[in-house]
Amino acid sequence: MGTILQRLDAEIVTFTDSFANLVKASRIDNLATNKPQATRVPGDLLEVLAEKLVLSGQLLISMLEELKRNAALSNFAALNSNIAQHDVAYREKAAQLHAELAVLQQQLMDQQARAEPDNKESAE
Repeated sequence: MGTILQRLDAEIVTFTDSFANLVKASRIDNLATNKPQATRVPGDLLEVLAEKLVLSGQLLISMLEELKRNAALSNFAALNSNIAQHDVAYREKAAQLHAELAVLQQQLMDQQARAEPDNKESAE
């Protein structure tokens, strides 16, 4: 994960540099002062700088997609782990409840068994 973050930082620097270079190269004459621009950049260079900017933007988008994919996958792993933990806890609780229920059923059956002889004696 560290390598993608380093690549992302480097690409952000490249993107901002490309944008700054494009802005510098495309400055127009200041009409208010009538001072001509000292250095005029040919149109082809502007296209090259614009292409660098677009390429850098596309690389940033692909890196963000990769980060999202990694986050989604790691999140699914965490969710699956959480589900597994809850499943174990619920199964343990179910086993405990079944044991308690078995004890209660046995007690009920014992009470019914004791009550039957009393019912037979009172019927006679």
